[in-house]
Amino acid sequence: MICTAANSQVDPQICSDGVGGAIITWTDARTGGGNDIYADRVREMELPKIIVQSSSGECYNSPPTMDVDFTNVHFLDSGYYQVDSYLPSGFNTTGWTAIFTSLGWNSYTTDFTMESLIWDALSEGTHTVYFKTWDDMGLLNENTLNSWQFYKDTVPPESFSIVSPAGWTLNKTPTVICQFYANVSGVNVSRVQFAYSTNGSLNPTNWAAVDGVYRDINCTTSATDGDTGILYARVLAVPFNQDSGTSNTIRFRATDMVGNLGSQPTATAIQIDSTPPDSFSIVSPAGWTADKTPTVTCQFYTGLSGVNISTVQYAYSIIWETTPTNWAAVDGVYLNATCTTPASNGATGWLYARVLAVPFNQESEVLNTIRFRAIDMVGNMGIQSTAVSIQIDATEPWSFSIIFPTGKMSNQTPTVICQFYTGLSGVNLSTVQYAYSTSGASFPTNWAATDGVYTDPYCTIPISQNSTGWLYIKVDAVPFNQISETLNTIRFRASNLAGLTGTQPYATIIEIGPTTAVTEEPASILLELVIIIGTSAIAAAIIVHALMVRSKSPKPPPPPPKKKKRKSSN
Repeated sequence: MICTAANSQVDPQICSDGVGGAIITWTDARTGGGNDIYADRVREMELPKIIVQSSSGECYNSPPTMDVDFTNVHFLDSGYYQVDSYLPSGFNTTGWTAIFTSLGWNSYTTDFTMESLIWDALSEGTHTVYFKTWDDMGLLNENTLNSWQFYKDTVPPESFSIVSPAGWTLNKTPTVICQFYANVSGVNVSRVQFAYSTNGSLNPTNWAAVDGVYRDINCTTSATDGDTGILYARVLAVPFNQDSGTSNTIRFRATDMVGNLGSQPTATAIQIDSTPPDSFSIVSPAGWTADKTPTVTCQFYTGLSGVNISTVQYAYSIIWETTPTNWAAVDGVYLNATCTTPASNGATGWLYARVLAVPFNQESEVLNTIRFRAIDMVGNMGIQSTAVSIQIDATEPWSFSIIFPTGKMSNQTPTVICQFYTGLSGVNLSTVQYAYSTSGASFPTNWAATDGVYTDPYCTIPISQNSTGWLYIKVDAVPFNQISETLNTIRFRASNLAGLTGTQPYATIIEIGPTTAVTEEPASILLELVIIIGTSAIAAAIIVHALMVRSKSPKPPPPPPKKKKRKSSN
């Protein structure tokens, strides 16, 4: 409809205006007083166009610049945008941000950037920008088709943590795996790196590319650019080349697809221990023991990662094996040699493994052997290469018997010689003693050290510590100081190196009284001979010398009793 005026309108004529519209003329009698010529211009009725040139689905870590073109056959008036929460509102601009107003041109193609206040208020993730525009004829283009979707990603890769090795490793050039989280835009695989140190640095900067980025902790499925979520960076054979609990450190960093760089703030120590427990040595029993089922304590050393208590074991033999293999768990591992403070997993330094009642069940100097082994927390095994003999002697010294004097004697402070037997561990010299009585006691207890222990009954060859077999104890001048055939008694005792003491069960009576036997009273014989041959000075001198020699020591006793066969201990 071009005209709705009164009266008549006739003779219309039309022609193009050259810009897509038309000019129409006609004869109009609306005034009633004659005909006039009227004209009008008709424009094209087409909505303004909105053409979004920016690609949807892109990620941004700063306010995006948008490429959106606005065109129209008529002059454009205004253009606006709004982020998210779209509701049609016509010419109302509340909540909308102006791109242009009162333009006066039929196109607008200048790129524009989202306002910072709007950007800052947006959350991470996906967003949609909506556009609307109208021209100077009031034609409005507003709908959801006029939109552009993008992602906001300002958070860099994060949550870096070492997942392997988990704890100690025995590998000096370990493979290290780091877990991290890539956000909205995803990881840029080529820009995942690591840096390491061998001097304990918490901030190494010798960055190098990792050997791979993966979607799974087993590193079987490779990641690609743009992958998000939990990812795993792996480095093969990091060249630490040393044992340490603190000096070997490593950290990781990664860049996402929009350039956000995330870095592990502090390097993590990779704990390396390639040295097994060592220095195994038996500390108890120290030397001989009288216990056929002894408690055995072994000292050993473990460093860095510390001991795995459940792996400490022992193996023993009763046939002189140097490498027994019947391994069994020890009864305890302790921090101190007295085995009063239990150790726990990871304990380091000198430790003590104890086994209660090892069932050797026999006496022997060499047949009973034992050795130990242990594994640390990282899996290094240390083993005592050669078993140690546990020397067991469960038989005390025995067969005490007086072999001199052999009968009555007149010397009231006589020399007494006692024969006894000790096996395996040998005698402990400091424990050889005698006790005597002048009242006939069968069990005198006034123990005192003897004057010597010898290997021969003539008491000419002194023994050394741990001598074995038949031995001879001598006491010079036992102070009985009385004549009696029943009251002067004496007994002996001795301990072996295993700590067992053998004691003569009953004291022996030393008979002292008058006698004419030359062999028993050398001093009386000497006096008689001097009187008899007093006229010969030379002969007297010879005899006196001989008798003086005899008076210094008792006549050698008869050979010792035949050695008894010892009963088997088994």
